[in-house]
Amino acid sequence: MTDAKQTLDEILGDARVAMVTIVAGGGQLESRPMTVQEYDNGVLRFLTTNDTTLGTLADGTTVNAAVVNSNEWVSVAGRSRVTSDVELKRRMWSLPNNVFMDRDAEDPSVVVFELVAKSASFWDTPGTPGTLLGLIKGAISDDAPDLGEQHDVEL
Repeated sequence: MTDAKQTLDEILGDARVAMVTIVAGGGQLESRPMTVQEYDNGVLRFLTTNDTTLGTLADGTTVNAAVVNSNEWVSVAGRSRVTSDVELKRRMWSLPNNVFMDRDAEDPSVVVFELVAKSASFWDTPGTPGTLLGLIKGAISDDAPDLGEQHDVEL
């Protein structure tokens, strides 16, 4: 495993919220915040219902998720997959899902929306103090500021 792939897996493994963007009807882009239920080997999983845009997408729809974790930004591009696998839903289920969805994992209207990643880009920065220091240093010298590193990963 490359260092970049390992870093990407660590970032996405800690992800809690993603802004998920899909190509909806008429080619319009639609984005919505979603709770990341699970990340496993290049697959981000979310719970939704089958009456939402995400829940009604056919497998293979182009999708992107943007994730921010403190000093790290990730953009994950891939294809969607929708499943109603009850065991998978049970494994990911938690009390907040009961409250937010007002139903349980066995409810047939609950589905798992998966983003099967094909590629990802991530930016790892030195954090706000480090970024500010880098900008100040760059402003008073001819040195380019160190604003972090960007990596592309094919999955």
